[in-house]
Amino acid sequence: MAKIENTTVYPTVLPTADDLLIATDTSDDNKTVTFLVSSLIAPSSTLQGLQSVLNTGNIATQTMDLTGDINLLGGPGVGFLETCQIKLGGSYGAAGQVLTSNGAGVCASWETPSATSCCSLDSTLTVGNTSSQDIVLVSSQFQTGGVGGGVQITGPASLVNTGISIFSDTVSLVGTALNFDATAQINDGAGSTGGVGDILTATATGVAWSATIPAGLCCNIQDTLTAGHTTVGQGMSMTATSPLTLDATSDITSAGTNTWNGTNTFTADIEVDGTIEDGAGSAGAAGEILSSTGAAVAWIAPSTLGCCNLSDVLAVGNTATNNIGLTGTLTVTGGVVLGASTLSASGSVGAAGNILSSTGAGTQWIAASTLCCDLQDTLDAGNSANQNITLTTGGNTITAPLLDPDQIVDTLGGTGLAGEILSSTGTGLAWISSSAAYNWTVKDDGGLTDVVNSGDVLKIIGGTGLTSTLTGSGTAVPAMTLDLDNTAVVAGAYTNTDLTVDAQGRITAAANGTGGGSGDINTLHITRKYWATEFDAASLQWTYNDQMAPLVNTNSDLIGQQLTPTAMTSNNAQFGLVYASPDIGACHEAACKKILCTVTFNYSNDVDFVGEIYKADLCNGGPFVGELVAQCTMGAIGLDNIGCCEAVLVGGSPMEVPPGYGLVLVFSGMADISNFFGNVHLEMYTEECAPPP
Repeated sequence: MAKIENTTVYPTVLPTADDLLIATDTSDDNKTVTFLVSSLIAPSSTLQGLQSVLNTGNIATQTMDLTGDINLLGGPGVGFLETCQIKLGGSYGAAGQVLTSNGAGVCASWETPSATSCCSLDSTLTVGNTSSQDIVLVSSQFQTGGVGGGVQITGPASLVNTGISIFSDTVSLVGTALNFDATAQINDGAGSTGGVGDILTATATGVAWSATIPAGLCCNIQDTLTAGHTTVGQGMSMTATSPLTLDATSDITSAGTNTWNGTNTFTADIEVDGTIEDGAGSAGAAGEILSSTGAAVAWIAPSTLGCCNLSDVLAVGNTATNNIGLTGTLTVTGGVVLGASTLSASGSVGAAGNILSSTGAGTQWIAASTLCCDLQDTLDAGNSANQNITLTTGGNTITAPLLDPDQIVDTLGGTGLAGEILSSTGTGLAWISSSAAYNWTVKDDGGLTDVVNSGDVLKIIGGTGLTSTLTGSGTAVPAMTLDLDNTAVVAGAYTNTDLTVDAQGRITAAANGTGGGSGDINTLHITRKYWATEFDAASLQWTYNDQMAPLVNTNSDLIGQQLTPTAMTSNNAQFGLVYASPDIGACHEAACKKILCTVTFNYSNDVDFVGEIYKADLCNGGPFVGELVAQCTMGAIGLDNIGCCEAVLVGGSPMEVPPGYGLVLVFSGMADISNFFGNVHLEMYTEECAPPP
């Protein structure tokens, strides 16, 4: 296409949507075509993208103003902004200034960093406190202080010090060791490195090397034994009053030969696991006893003393707590009294209730049930006893084809009186009177009760209008029926029925009637809307407007007064009239009697007021004296809210509204200038209609 340079011949104008443009159609062999300006701004048009513009040429000398964001995508080295300068707020910044963010919603700026803000060691360490570089301090010190300060070296790193370290405070080694190589030394407070075998001791002012252990530091027997409690070729000699005292948990263990001189006193038992030698060095023979010779002791045979047979032993004492073990035969011509002791047979003392039985080669304890005796064995031996048989477990019973007792004792221990019967109490048995076993209680509607015992007769009487009849007499299941007596009324359907009802509620007479109410019960719903706009302080009356305007009045008539009205004008009565019977036409009795059921107020108000319904005789001229029939007190709730008040019917519900009467709405109780809006809803139904005169 040709380039247009003569703007005089071809002036620049503001295009409209229906102007034509000349262009090249690249999709159709670069044909020259025309299209509307509106095609460029249509939602479905395809506009030229930034990529196509940059593909044509990405170098320009003009300024690019952006109101949106520049998003660089693609990651490091792929999406980036390459620029020579950055201009902020019209300034390229001064040398040494840094780009500073001023927070969200505020433009960044060039700022000169202060000496106190950058770059101190603290700010540098805040950026990053980890480095793989060496820190070299020349003619300077590395100091740390404050709570938690210090130098921490973690493995495998180490502290290498080729100079002299001076510690003016406590050096704590926790969970670690202080290693010295073969040539390392420690200087004490005097600068000495000590001699061979010296120990480092504390002084009042520091430490010093010492060739001896200071008095009071070494060494009690506990320290010595802790260091080592075994000695070779050494003895321990205790002289003067140096006793060896051992507590109850200590003892002396010796595997050698011990010689005791002097008198040794033992206040507890002597346990000998080996032998005891007498004065001649003999350990004695089996059965020998240790006997005194006057100057020493010697093992001798008991027979040399002329003692002791069993009779001699028992003569000395026949009571012992030890067992008697016999390998031979024990012949007893008297009795054997065991007392609290046991008798062992075949290595067993038996269980409770066991009996001693011969095995032919010895004796043994066995259960009595293995030999004797079931109940049959016992009864065969004898079936008479003067002892009671007591079953203590709840599930035990006695089963017998025939029980012929002389007496039966109940749970309380009684054997009963003549004529009494045995009865279950639920937890046992008891003898009771036969009459008490067969009785029941009757109770009337008034709460009176009586007990009918065995042999008594209960008579059931029908009473007024009822007849009792007994059926099934003499059978297993007799029955008593109460029937309602018939009256003189003939069964059937009646119209406008005249009824006679007795005190029991029975219909004793019925006949067709001659007419009456139509029976039409139609519910009538009446809703009237009102609002108040002005209060007359002089007359103490409110100005009301009827939104529905059903009557002829166009003025703002006054209805009601501040005080309960005793009379009202015809205008007020007409304006406040909610319902009248008859609904239209002249006053006469050709109208229906209505029954008022409910009165409901719905309201929005910013002043307290009282809504009242009066019943007035509308056919006898004015003034109209009203009778208060319903009242509802409504508190201020605001014009943006809707309240509901169910009125209280003064005469109770339902309330009769006869022909010729009307219901008049009156608002009272307001004492301030304000507004209210609302409606009153009456629910009525027709009870009776009279024919026209």
